[in-house]
Amino acid sequence: MTTMKKYYKQIDVLRGIAITLVLFGHSIIVFPIDLNAIGWCNFLHTLVSSVHMPLFFLISGFCYSFKNPKDFYIKKIKRIFVPYSVFLISGFAVGIIFPSLVNDSQGLNGLLNSLLYGTNYWFLYTLFLIFLIFPLIEKAMVNKAMQAVVLSVLFVLSLFNFWPELLSINKVVWYISFFATGYFIKQNLESVKAVVNKLFSKKVAGFVCSVVLSGLWIALVFVDWKYFAELNYILISTVKIAEAFLGMAAISLIVNLTVNYRSSDAFVSLGKYSLQLYLLDGYMLVISRTLLIKVLGITNPVIIITGIFIFTLVPSYLLIRFIVDRFKVFRFLFGIV
Repeated sequence: MTTMKKYYKQIDVLRGIAITLVLFGHSIIVFPIDLNAIGWCNFLHTLVSSVHMPLFFLISGFCYSFKNPKDFYIKKIKRIFVPYSVFLISGFAVGIIFPSLVNDSQGLNGLLNSLLYGTNYWFLYTLFLIFLIFPLIEKAMVNKAMQAVVLSVLFVLSLFNFWPELLSINKVVWYISFFATGYFIKQNLESVKAVVNKLFSKKVAGFVCSVVLSGLWIALVFVDWKYFAELNYILISTVKIAEAFLGMAAISLIVNLTVNYRSSDAFVSLGKYSLQLYLLDGYMLVISRTLLIKVLGITNPVIIITGIFIFTLVPSYLLIRFIVDRFKVFRFLFGIV
């Protein structure tokens, strides 16, 4: 007898928000114009970057399910490894053929570095490695107490900076704690829902709390921590974790309050194709920034960011939904399983 997998609309909405934040963050470009040199652009980029990837890994941990090892790893190879390999190789081919369009064309050496360090499409590289090792970690998370212990240990390990970059170990150690948090929430979902419903039974309370959390998140990001980073790496790592959780908590509360509104359906659609949007982002980014800056000569940062974001999001979504998702070969190459 096959059991139906329970559907959580909030997760799809959060996934859609996460990919929207990723595309927006990438729209604040550093080439051929360095928008991060502008104060408010740098702040926006830092704010968005503090939360979008931790949110993606938390969602991945929430959706994680390991039952049959063979089925699990085959699915991950099809879902992550195949599109990662295809787009990694094609991306470097574009860089070699059209070097003037990219700011990191490194030829075959760059390709080798990506394979060893996960530089290009590092998110998929890191996520795939986490999926490989997390089934071993899960064996220790036999009950709530052990789940809390393991989660605490993972966060403590993430505070230190002695982890090597080889095989993206430093990123794995950093993001696996957020992945494990998503797993912990899923395993204790009823308890989490009971606490949320008790504290925020009224929408006003949830709205006020989301505003407060957002304010704290923005305040932490606004502070210039560079001086403190030179004094204490553990302190700055703790701040980054706090930023991520404040941002994710604020966004999650807003989603919980608005999930039944039709406006949330747009994020559900984006969430469905979040991986594919991520894969196409680099290509659309090259086209849009070339058109806006090199062809049209636009220098206004608001127009550049808005134009790149819209051009990256809309055509990519239409291409994926109406072409990629309708042909078996494209579905395979883009990791739609």
